[in-house]
Amino acid sequence: YRGDLGPARAMLGEAGPFTGERAAATDRIGVLALLQLLEDDSLPALGKALYQLELGDSAAAAAALEQLALTLPPAHGGGELLLMAGRIRGGAGQRTDAERLYRAAVALAIPASSAAAEFALADLLVRAGRRAQAVSALEHLLVTWPTSAVVPQARRLLEVARGTVPTT
Repeated sequence: YRGDLGPARAMLGEAGPFTGERAAATDRIGVLALLQLLEDDSLPALGKALYQLELGDSAAAAAALEQLALTLPPAHGGGELLLMAGRIRGGAGQRTDAERLYRAAVALAIPASSAAAEFALADLLVRAGRRAQAVSALEHLLVTWPTSAVVPQARRLLEVARGTVPTT
């Protein structure tokens, strides 16, 4: 949580995906993937934001992540941090802020984070009953990022948004 990224990458890599409970391992791998995108060896602001999140201060953490994202190159952590901030805002029920952050990440056109952000945006729109907008976002995702890992989920959500399959 001090922002020493080199040692953090090493420790998270050593822990691997099979240490501890499944949810913790998934979170750990997500953080490791983020750290591997970053070019810096030290980002105290990231450490502080992640610590705020750990303490349960999601509002402060999301604001700090968004602020940090604006200082980083989009392909080297900026897009991923906007996505992370959007997920935190969405999880806290702040739909307007989450939507704004997801749209900002999509606009960066970084394959992995933009596709994931567009899927998260579509999911948010479906949950808000804005199905036509969700369909548009999902169709854009499928055309723009056809090799993305989120494509299978996006196809399923597209069918839900269109009303051809029930929600689960």
